Amino acid sequence: MKTLKFLFLLTIPMFFGCEKSNVNLNFNSNALGCHSFLVYQLNENRTTGIAVIGNRENLNLSETEQIFNLNEISTNDLRVEICTYNHDADSHYCSDYIIVDSEKLDTYTSVSGIVKVQIIKDIEENADFWHQYYFISVKIENIVLKNYEGKKIEISSMEFNNVMVNGIIG
Repeated sequence: MKTLKFLFLLTIPMFFGCEKSNVNLNFNSNALGCHSFLVYQLNENRTTGIAVIGNRENLNLSETEQIFNLNEISTNDLRVEICTYNHDADSHYCSDYIIVDSEKLDTYTSVSGIVKVQIIKDIEENADFWHQYYFISVKIENIVLKNYEGKKIEISSMEFNNVMVNGIIG
């Protein structure tokens, strides 16, 4: 009988530790952007967002497509994230308001992959404060993301085309 109890206790982690992530990765919203650059899309139930977050100045972005290997660059300069929330995720990106009851449930951060970035239309010369925006296209390829538990999400490719980004949040 002791042997059966011991075997039962050994099998418990197999059932609870092997859960697959139930993150809905069907990102179908319009791509939006803000800050130095942050482009994102939400999934169909709007509780999960994928974002590519970068520092335009540190990456020295231009109108020529540039290719970045995430293994060779600081996550402070460029990263891909998938975050899940218990409410609408939209208020967590490019917004100056957050739904009070909204809570981040999980974060997956890129550990490898390729990000291609190109400025499509730069900030117009002599633009006033309210018109300090530009348009960017971002392509991600072979992205591997992990959460704090070590669970992985892999994205073979995704594009954020002609997205307006700026430092003004609203």
